[in-house]
Amino acid sequence: MALEEKHFYDFGPFRLDSVERVLWRDGKPLHLTPKAFDVLLVLVQRHGKLVRKEEILEAVWANTFVEEGNLPVNILIIRKALGGGANGEGYIQTVPRRGYRFIAPVKSVTAAPQDPAGQLRQGIDGGSQPILQHDPDERAQGVTPQGTVSRGGESARLPQEGEVLGHPDESAQSRWAQTRFIFRRPAIASMAASAIVVLALCAWRLTRPLPAPRHLDSHQLTDDGLLKGQLLWVSGSKIYFQENLGGKSVLGSVGVSDGVSSTVPLPWVPTDAAVTDVSSDGSEFLGYETIPGTSKTRVSIWPITGGAPERVGEFGWSNPSLSPDGTRIAYVDGGDALGVAGRHGEAPRRLAAFEGHLGSPRWSPDGSLLRLRVREPGVSCTLWEVTVDGGRRHQLFQGWSNSVDVEDPGKWTSDGRYFVFSRWHDGRRDVWAKREDCGFFGWRCRKPMRVTEGPMSYSAPTPSPDGKKLFVIGEQHQIGLARYDATSGQFVPYLDLGGMAATELDFSRDEKWVAYSVPTPPGHAIWRSRIDGSERQQLTFLDADAREPHWSPDGRQIAFLANLPGDRFKAYVVSAEGGTPQPLIPDQNSEEGVPTWSRDGKKIIFGERLYRHDSSKMTIHLLDIETQQLSALPGSAGLWSARWSHDGRYIAALVLPANPGGDSPELRLFDWSTRSWSMLAQVAHIHGLTWSRDSKYIVFHTTGSDPALYRVGLADRHVVRLGKIELVPDQWSGVAPDGSPLITRGFRIEEIYALDVDWP
Repeated sequence: MALEEKHFYDFGPFRLDSVERVLWRDGKPLHLTPKAFDVLLVLVQRHGKLVRKEEILEAVWANTFVEEGNLPVNILIIRKALGGGANGEGYIQTVPRRGYRFIAPVKSVTAAPQDPAGQLRQGIDGGSQPILQHDPDERAQGVTPQGTVSRGGESARLPQEGEVLGHPDESAQSRWAQTRFIFRRPAIASMAASAIVVLALCAWRLTRPLPAPRHLDSHQLTDDGLLKGQLLWVSGSKIYFQENLGGKSVLGSVGVSDGVSSTVPLPWVPTDAAVTDVSSDGSEFLGYETIPGTSKTRVSIWPITGGAPERVGEFGWSNPSLSPDGTRIAYVDGGDALGVAGRHGEAPRRLAAFEGHLGSPRWSPDGSLLRLRVREPGVSCTLWEVTVDGGRRHQLFQGWSNSVDVEDPGKWTSDGRYFVFSRWHDGRRDVWAKREDCGFFGWRCRKPMRVTEGPMSYSAPTPSPDGKKLFVIGEQHQIGLARYDATSGQFVPYLDLGGMAATELDFSRDEKWVAYSVPTPPGHAIWRSRIDGSERQQLTFLDADAREPHWSPDGRQIAFLANLPGDRFKAYVVSAEGGTPQPLIPDQNSEEGVPTWSRDGKKIIFGERLYRHDSSKMTIHLLDIETQQLSALPGSAGLWSARWSHDGRYIAALVLPANPGGDSPELRLFDWSTRSWSMLAQVAHIHGLTWSRDSKYIVFHTTGSDPALYRVGLADRHVVRLGKIELVPDQWSGVAPDGSPLITRGFRIEEIYALDVDWP
């Protein structure tokens, strides 16, 4: 049979083998799920071209109904494997609402198949196996062939019928003894070698690592953007879970097959209560709540349909878990002891005490074991096992750095063959499994096996009753826009803009349009759209980092700053309808800072490139657009990052930091009516300035050890700290058209996924 021709695709340090279905990096294989490999192969085969989402779905999931949300998950897996650029975007470019383009250069390589014919088949002892050699001419003539025995490079003729080998003068008995000796030595050696092989195979099978479960594919089930609690219960067709809706606990459910989700408020469950388990029939919640006026807790059982709760056991009990047969409750007593009682709290008994804080225990399918997470002082979380009958305990995975998920210690598969849990490692949580059915050879089950390898964090692994799925909470961290809500004092999500990681927003004067910068390797690009995200258009396609867009008062143009190759900074102007950006100052040797417009749109101010010159010589420049006349703003020596107010009366600028690489310690204000500067705010590490639409206050944020969002008013010059922020890449602060302060910040997105896993 002809061997299959090898076909490779080389890009960067990678080689994609389309026959063996392996992605190599510098000669080492990388893990990709089968679907992620298929998606990558489609994109690489059409490198440089836009591949629409529909084409990828048809090629990879042909004749299969699949949610479109599966495609971004697999793209994320690929980008994580490739690295390079921003999350792998140096290889795969997202074309919003259309598809993806593989942008790295690709070289197609075809290799001839290797021919194994003629290779020497090696024996067990390193020599050649006995080979019968025949004369092809004799075989062709139908003559009985005369064979030879070959070993170690020497050959001996096999006797013909009625013939014995040896010298004619030798006796028949002597000749027969010699003949037997010729055959006996290879036979004995062969049997001994076979025995060694059998023993070696047995030893290998008993000591080799067990085959690990394999994560095959992922399917996103929920898409509501709400933070999830643990997965509480899995029925035949639905998953029930706890989530947070507006600060209130709700019961969520999602269909396993159709992905239809719903939420049910639980007003009878206190907001400070922790739900830790659900009865096997799904009719009751088990959890614990704090006793009013005390610091003690008590176990409670709430009917899912509503009604009075049942108080179970004694004060101090928490983290209850119901046994598989529903007759017993395991609980934590006082935070550091494990106990078991009857279903209604009767006949309690303590099983084991620990030096550390205990999480919710989990029952084995046969009800004989409990496993739980223990957070010991000065030690990462560890997993422990306790027998229900005798209270015997031991730590799992001793000697292994087993920092596990702090919310859930794990669960058994329904057949009891595997115990799955999540572990924090390499900056994310992955699902791990422990084999349980090793019997006499128990040492083979001691080492845990990784099931998932990103790209997102997976927690609360919960096997389906039939064992075909593993349901998890998938967690991603994304950068998005948030608005400061003055009523609640909280940051709430703002514009989505089609899911793009938009930053540095500026709104047109008529408040109908917004311009922003978007990460577009190798830098950023300027985009504009309606405020609702519609009619999006990319305006810059420069080989540069385009940032800080600002609308002209008439809404026809957008000025921005570009960091050009060679680390040069130039200000440009581009039409809001698209076209070729034009430099603000034609002199290619000049460099400018961020440009902002005067009220009438006839002038633009900008600072200089930071640290381009002696800081004492840096000034704020005023450009007359029509005459190209350039002048310095009076008294602006040592200032930069200038912003013109919307009413045209003021210019705000920052005092240069004393140390290179630092942030400004002071915000100053220029008043055109008095043509003088004054101090507006003194706060360490000031970064970014944005005027409100009415020109009555300025919003900025700080960096350093205590990053926060601030607002300062011009009337009273009172600096207000609005809230602490977590610094993210492309950090920016601004003001919405309604006056609300804006900030880019990291969002934690949690959704429920179904994982297809091969359980060997």
